[in-house]
Amino acid sequence: MSQEHRLCAEIYARLFSHVDQSKRIAISPDGKAHLPGFPNLPIPDLCITFKGKAEQRIEAKLLEDELRRIKIQPNQRTHWFNADCEVTPHFWLIATTSLDQCWLLDHEFVSERMATKIGENIKLNLWPNMKPPKAKSLDEISSFILSQSIPVEIIGEGK
Repeated sequence: MSQEHRLCAEIYARLFSHVDQSKRIAISPDGKAHLPGFPNLPIPDLCITFKGKAEQRIEAKLLEDELRRIKIQPNQRTHWFNADCEVTPHFWLIATTSLDQCWLLDHEFVSERMATKIGENIKLNLWPNMKPPKAKSLDEISSFILSQSIPVEIIGEGK
C-alpha cells in the first residue's frame, strides 16, 4: 500500500461512521476510477456523502519536499482549475509522507496556485512566499471535514 493509499484509508476510517452508505462512495487514490456520467474526467481520491449532507470530494496528496510541493497531474490542473467542473474537489488533504503532519486546504486556495501552471507537469509549491500553516493531526482534520461539510439544502441533492 502506498502512503497516499494509506492516507485515504486513514481518513476514511475516521469518517466512516458518518458516511451515508446509501449514497455514492468512490475511493480512488490511484486516479484510475471514473464516476458514472464523468468517464473522461479525473476524480478526487475520496467522494463521500455524510448523513444529511451533500457529497464531499477530497483530493489527497503527499508533500514531496520541504513541506511545500505536491505533484498534480496535467489533467487535474486542466479540469479542476475550473471550479464549475462537477468533480472538482472541495478539499485537498495534504500530508507529510509519515502522515504525522496534515493540512486541509479548500479548492480555491489550491486553484490560485494552479493558475500559472495549467497543462504543466511540474510540482506545485503550496506556500511559495510564506511559512506553511500549522499542521494538524488526522483526527483534527477529520473533525474539521465533518464540521465543514456542505448541507444538502445549500447545493441540492443531485450534486
